[in-house]
Amino acid sequence: MAFNKKQSTTDFAIAAMEELERNNLADLLLLKNDQLRNWWISHKAEVARVEAERLEKERRKLAKEEALAKLTQEEKELLGLVRLPIKKSRVNWDTEDDDPVEAEWEAEYHKVFSDTFKTFTKK
Repeated sequence: MAFNKKQSTTDFAIAAMEELERNNLADLLLLKNDQLRNWWISHKAEVARVEAERLEKERRKLAKEEALAKLTQEEKELLGLVRLPIKKSRVNWDTEDDDPVEAEWEAEYHKVFSDTFKTFTKK
């Protein structure tokens, strides 16, 4: 394994210890050096902790996906687990829907606007 200048001596030591473990030679070295043994044990514990966190996160993600798969779309919506699509609508200024209140309001609006327009355009 070739190391470049950007890699730290810690990376080099980890690679060396892993290689020694693969060849069943790490125990001899660790028996003789307390400081190295303590560092290697704490390093392996940290690696195991990080891996356990990763596995737990993955397990929870899969459990969530399985639980969500059991719900209907309506149940998901009721629980607020999905966003409803936002429908873009245009304002309909026509009174073709035969709403008498809207038709009356629109007629009054046009009357006032027409009167105002006529007032400003008179010479």
